[in-house]
Amino acid sequence: MKTMDKKSKDGPAPEMEVEQLHSTVRDIASLLALGFGRAGWRIIRNALKGNGTECMQGVYMQGVYMFAQIRNFDALTKNFQENILSFVNSMASIVHTATSDHHGATNKNIGDSWLSVWNFPSKVTIDSRLVRTAELESMPMDSKMPSEIIHLCDQSFTCAIKIILGILKSEEIAQYYEKEEVVAAIGNPTSKMVIGLHVGWAIEGAVGSQHKIDATYLSPNVNISARLETATAQYCVPILLSGQYVCRLSPSAQRLCRIIDVVQVKGSKKKIELFTIDIPMDLEDHRKLLKTFQPNKKKQLSQLDRIYKWRHSFISSYQQFIEDEDLQLVSAYQNKLKPFLDEWSEAFSLYRRGDWSLAKKWLIKALDIKGDDGPCKVLLSVIEEHNEVPPATFVNMGRSLNKK
Repeated sequence: MKTMDKKSKDGPAPEMEVEQLHSTVRDIASLLALGFGRAGWRIIRNALKGNGTECMQGVYMQGVYMFAQIRNFDALTKNFQENILSFVNSMASIVHTATSDHHGATNKNIGDSWLSVWNFPSKVTIDSRLVRTAELESMPMDSKMPSEIIHLCDQSFTCAIKIILGILKSEEIAQYYEKEEVVAAIGNPTSKMVIGLHVGWAIEGAVGSQHKIDATYLSPNVNISARLETATAQYCVPILLSGQYVCRLSPSAQRLCRIIDVVQVKGSKKKIELFTIDIPMDLEDHRKLLKTFQPNKKKQLSQLDRIYKWRHSFISSYQQFIEDEDLQLVSAYQNKLKPFLDEWSEAFSLYRRGDWSLAKKWLIKALDIKGDDGPCKVLLSVIEEHNEVPPATFVNMGRSLNKK
């Protein structure tokens, strides 16, 4: 008893003190990781090692960049006032959860916007040999893509769809938009969030000074993803994808993409093909669409081993596309849109070749089927603005994205 009393007076045993210290350090590290995100892990590690100079140096990397933004944010802030934070956090929960579930990392919270990143591995496999990911920059867009890259791009693609549909289905989010003052200010927007996706190199690292640093990604490619997100308003679509990104997707994902324009984007010397994903934005149609798609599921599963002979990760991506309910929903909706998409395909082919007079006729046919299609309206506006004669540089470089 005397020995125990003496120990209790002297304080906890050394082993307990060490464990408490370890626990405190783990908690601090978790908070730092939460604040800095994945881009900050290296900064934290080097800072703990005492490498202050190294933690401020950038690292070259390649990946997918997804910018997501809440639409009509100024009007929403004006109406929600102090409740805007709970609204934004509800949106953030959907974005962050979908990103984490699909192997990405959210890097920035910028009020009404989020930047999420999918880091590519430093080396990938092409024809059974290891190749540095940096070499992908010089590869033609129609080259065979490594399965590791395809898998991560498919994950980001699925994530974008999950975010759009997750917000659409959320009863909590719907309650915010059903308020009378909100309806009076912005009506009933079809898409409450918009997304831009691009791929390429970036410099990952810390920006700031000894007073404040932020872990971030700097690159024209990151900026392009932000510009694509902004351009969704011009085309009245929830998602815009670059051609460089789409060519890195699996065939299953590519089939869900629709090319809608060829443009020049500030920050890029090359023309960029723009794609969107036709997503059903009417909740009442969802159950009907899924019923039309279910009978095909068994047939698709039986074709898996016969048609696709890819590596395990690639097969897993394909299985996801035929088993995931949201992806089934998008596929079923696009099957329903087939008559429109056939007309669109012909119209866009003529538009791209520069035969704008004939393209205009096909675009009008397409609008007769789907009268609210934003890309159709944009291309018609462009054709009419130029009196059905494309600019001399259009066929080789596309049109400026800054012009409607």
